[in-house]
Amino acid sequence: MRRRLCAFIIIYLSATGVVDAQMNYHFPFLENRYEENRFCTVPLRELKNSHVREMLTVLREQYPNDFHFEIAGESVEKRPIYLVRMGSGGKNILLWSQMHGDEPTSTAAIFDMFNFMLRHESTTFVRKILENATILVIPMLNPDGAEKYLRRNAQGIDINRDARDLQTPEGRILFDLKETFKPDFGFNLHDQSGRITVGNTNRLAAFALMAPPFNHQNDDNPVRIRAKKVVSVIYQALGPSLYGHISKYKADYMPRAFGDSMQSWGVSTILIESSGWYHNRDNYLQKMNFVALLSSIHAIASGSYESANPAIYDILPLNDKSIYDLLIRDVNVIDGTGIPPYRMDIGVNYNPGKKGYIIDNGDLDFFAAKDTIDAPSHYLTPGFICAVKWDSTDIKDAEATLGSLVEQGFTTVLISCRPELTATLARNIESAAVPVNVGYLIDGDAASDTLSTIEYLNSGAVGIAGRDSSILGSGYGKYTHLPVGILPAVKKTVLLNINSASVVKELSTEQCRAWKIRGRGKIRRGQIADMLLFAPNENGDLNLETIFVQGHIVWQQGEWTGYAESGERWIPGLERSN
Repeated sequence: MRRRLCAFIIIYLSATGVVDAQMNYHFPFLENRYEENRFCTVPLRELKNSHVREMLTVLREQYPNDFHFEIAGESVEKRPIYLVRMGSGGKNILLWSQMHGDEPTSTAAIFDMFNFMLRHESTTFVRKILENATILVIPMLNPDGAEKYLRRNAQGIDINRDARDLQTPEGRILFDLKETFKPDFGFNLHDQSGRITVGNTNRLAAFALMAPPFNHQNDDNPVRIRAKKVVSVIYQALGPSLYGHISKYKADYMPRAFGDSMQSWGVSTILIESSGWYHNRDNYLQKMNFVALLSSIHAIASGSYESANPAIYDILPLNDKSIYDLLIRDVNVIDGTGIPPYRMDIGVNYNPGKKGYIIDNGDLDFFAAKDTIDAPSHYLTPGFICAVKWDSTDIKDAEATLGSLVEQGFTTVLISCRPELTATLARNIESAAVPVNVGYLIDGDAASDTLSTIEYLNSGAVGIAGRDSSILGSGYGKYTHLPVGILPAVKKTVLLNINSASVVKELSTEQCRAWKIRGRGKIRRGQIADMLLFAPNENGDLNLETIFVQGHIVWQQGEWTGYAESGERWIPGLERSN
């Protein structure tokens, strides 16, 4: 159905003059041979200026006669801002990436592009670029922000809002390049939210493109029309892979923004906002950036962009509403507060560290998600919490014991052990990599009276199991807690059978009262998404069907699923908070 619709749109646009049916901007070899040309393998969130320097140095050593870079200036914190020059043709193209320090996708793709052009400089495709265009690239304009993975620079200024005042050294570098290089085209490379839909389609936007306005009236002139044509080229280059997942970035004219200002200064400017994808987002969109940049730069260098019709840009659907990473629809909720079960939708998003939080709950029918579970006959409860006394440091014991507890629905396990075992046990449990939240309690009955609170803290413990009581069973114990805010007012441990519906309700409510672990033990907005999904059987009992740890499905119908993105087992440690 999608292919027929795509073909119909192309035929329609061709018939109406919107698309030149003879012009092809899609080069399959760019995508098909990407992996052998990929150069930047640094995880995007970890990409720093030091990696930029290392990659530039490696390329120069490999291609001393063909690859050249220089230092265009320094950031606020005196980090070098590098400038790469390629080609010798008459069409001047300026690219700048990561002017927002937490938007690295295009930075990685730029190095893949460098590597491709250097490896294949004798091919017709690359020669067309190098002989007809001069390309200047700033791979990372905001190295100080990238160091801390922050949007703004070290002055706390958004560089992309400094086009008029030029109070940032980074902004002045970009402006000076515009003045001296006099680019014909500019590529302003960013990341936007990874949870935006394309229009009202409920489809996830992989890219948002824009030819920024140059005045408040949103008028067209030859400069902007050229930019619209290049956006049309990018759309057609990416269309076979991302049909239905490309939107238009929605923004009014901002004279203080560099993209809008470049357009008004006579530079045909193209904004590329890398957005989201369903799985393996970073690697996939890095590849798609590589395709988009090479395809559009080739079109500029060859002049073929002139045949592209700007109407494609005009009819692109705008960025629309946000979506969730995970949406559980129409589920019966036992929320851990003692309120009788009720039906609602649950929306979960993952933060950059992959920890999933319940972002909203209630009637979410209007929204979409990357992954959706329809569960009208199921019951959702908070993940269970338990404590166990532990003396072994053997990895196999950890795998067997923790694995068994998770399969019973325990998503948070507090381990009480002798202080001297804590560090070794933590390392071995991490090696075992069972998907469960783990925290450590010092076994007060086995602890030395000479151990101080600081020593307990240094051991990695989040609390102390009090003297004269056992941490196991359902008895009450006296607990002393370290001043790190993790386990205030713990009163009771609970280890119960979880097979029947009545026990499920009793356990979830009792756990919420007994274990006051911050962010866990409820199905409520703002809570960490440790959840259990139960399905009724023919006898009316509830069987545990799916286990979520920090929003990720780790166990389903008796099978371990592993970590959602990488397929690796993982332990999200019980974090400290101050």
